[in-house]
Amino acid sequence: MLRSKHKSIAGIVILAVMLAACGKTNPATNSTQDAPNAAAPKPLSTEPATIVLYNQQLYSKEEMERIFIEPVKKKFPHITLDIIYPGKGTQLADLIAAGTIPDMFFFKPYIEELIDADIPLSLDDLIKQSQYDLNKIDKVYLDAIRSYSPDGKLLGVPVTSQFYALWYNKDIFDKFGVPYPKDGMTWEETIELAKQVTRNVDGVQYRGIDPNSYFNFSSALSLPLIDPKTEKPIISDKWKYVFETMMKVYNIPGNKPAKLVDNQLNSVFAKDMTLAMIPSFNILSSLKDASAKGLNWDVAQAPSHKDAPNKYYQVDSHILVVSKTSKYKEQVMQVIMAATAEDTQVALSRAGRMAAINSPEVKKQFAADLPYAQGKNMQGIFKSQPSAFTLQHKYNGLIRGPIKSAFQDVFDGKTDINTALRTAEEKANAAVQQAKETGK
Repeated sequence: MLRSKHKSIAGIVILAVMLAACGKTNPATNSTQDAPNAAAPKPLSTEPATIVLYNQQLYSKEEMERIFIEPVKKKFPHITLDIIYPGKGTQLADLIAAGTIPDMFFFKPYIEELIDADIPLSLDDLIKQSQYDLNKIDKVYLDAIRSYSPDGKLLGVPVTSQFYALWYNKDIFDKFGVPYPKDGMTWEETIELAKQVTRNVDGVQYRGIDPNSYFNFSSALSLPLIDPKTEKPIISDKWKYVFETMMKVYNIPGNKPAKLVDNQLNSVFAKDMTLAMIPSFNILSSLKDASAKGLNWDVAQAPSHKDAPNKYYQVDSHILVVSKTSKYKEQVMQVIMAATAEDTQVALSRAGRMAAINSPEVKKQFAADLPYAQGKNMQGIFKSQPSAFTLQHKYNGLIRGPIKSAFQDVFDGKTDINTALRTAEEKANAAVQQAKETGK
């Protein structure tokens, strides 16, 4: 009886082992049966299509060829791109009024215009279906785009981006025996350096630096302008720091210009050659002729605020937005794939455009095709990152205006900083309140 029981147990054990072994023989088959086509990507459409792309970013035809037309033709020959440039009868408002909405838009980072017209398509589903790798895009760009949607939908994909850096005239530093700017400087250090090269020699006034706009200077701090819940303007104490620091720059003896000129100092730097340093956007295109005319320039990492180390101007990416009305959803996704492919991004990087993908190789080759940029400290640009996008709100412009006027009054010596900011807050509150009452 005992022997019979042992035989039965042994038989059960052997059977269990055999079943377990059978269960391990073909896991791939079992998983496929359990979840058919779970990992299979959807085949890319090869249906011929003409995609109309609106170039709001105003890139040249040569650049549009490099970034869009050539890559799309190479990777997706069934797609033809028809690019529209803004002009008479082809402004965005004209197209909206006529109901002729393009399939895609190559747009600035501020897409309120498109959102107001209910144009952007959420790309989340298309990206998932096509298995597009969003991880290759710098997250700060994606976060900025998602901030336009209350529920965080992705309303576009960045292709290129603006950057901010400290451009400087080496000859001025050499003239006065002053060391060149270096990567990693704070604004305080930069101001001290500017003092050393602000001089008047033989009737020529050399200026050390110009902040190049209150907005650019403050942008790295990502200062909110409005409370999204109360819709009340926010003019914080940080603005006092901004005004005070900018006036420290302008109060360097000999460094104050006759008038404020926002974002138009490239000509002073590139043509007059009397400005030692300029913190600015990508000015490589204007430096081509300047280099030929004798400007001995270089570039360094943008100066940092102590409260925002290694941060520069807020995210300023140039993005592809897809229209809800486009009949070619799969093909527009293919255009995005072509424009953000690594080889495309390398090509635009070599031509001096900041790429949107986070690739060491793309960064390494920045400006490699520009002869006049060889030997320059281009990699210093990448030591800073764009600061976070501030909340985009329809009333932001009503708040920026009074702040700009306030700094103008301080610059002109009409008032002190505290009074100017207090007045700006009062004007901003009044402007927002009026807009609410009139329903604007």
